[in-house]
Amino acid sequence: MSLILVTALLVAAVGSAGCGGPSSTGGKAPAAPQEPKAAQTPSQKQSQAPTQAPPGAGASWPEWSGPKSLGPGKDLPQAWCVVLTYCYKPGYAYIMRVSSESEWYDDTPRKTTNPLNGKLTPEELNLVRSALAQINWEPLPEKSKDYVAYTAEPKSPAAGVGFVGYIVDYYGGQTHAVPPTKGKRIMADFKVPCAPEMKNLVHVLKPLMDKYIPPK
Repeated sequence: MSLILVTALLVAAVGSAGCGGPSSTGGKAPAAPQEPKAAQTPSQKQSQAPTQAPPGAGASWPEWSGPKSLGPGKDLPQAWCVVLTYCYKPGYAYIMRVSSESEWYDDTPRKTTNPLNGKLTPEELNLVRSALAQINWEPLPEKSKDYVAYTAEPKSPAAGVGFVGYIVDYYGGQTHAVPPTKGKRIMADFKVPCAPEMKNLVHVLKPLMDKYIPPK
């Protein structure tokens, strides 16, 4: 898959970031920097962040990092969309989109899976909604202007080339990621401390990606 296609999908504007390089799934994806835990069940408190700290959790807070907390959360709008990009090695990624209408989509720049979209279970949708609602998205910048970074590499307008980790893009008030510049982006490589709300969101979304977009 060409560099142009991945750049169009992941790097929508100055200040946004992607994995860089061609993105494909020509082999089984290696382990993530910190493999997320399985999503919590309804009987577990949704506001509770994962108890296992990622590597680097005891390190000092990088000066370019986002806030130590992304809460307190606020009620989500009726319509929303969230995109998880899992850059499992430089230049390679899986991309999953989930909407408030309970739809999931395989937005990975390859069209070999079947199906390419489907429905979350009511329990799965509630997990995603609850994790999103832990974050106050309103003050976060649109990715056309800036993004929130929890990364070992310093944040920069051209960040993302060679990135390994997780990117979350959130769109409030709409069920599709169009235009992509309107999304609010958070990046985390789990090599340095990260806001617990972001960790929890990844820990909810990544098992759904593994289920519906299994590694090749």
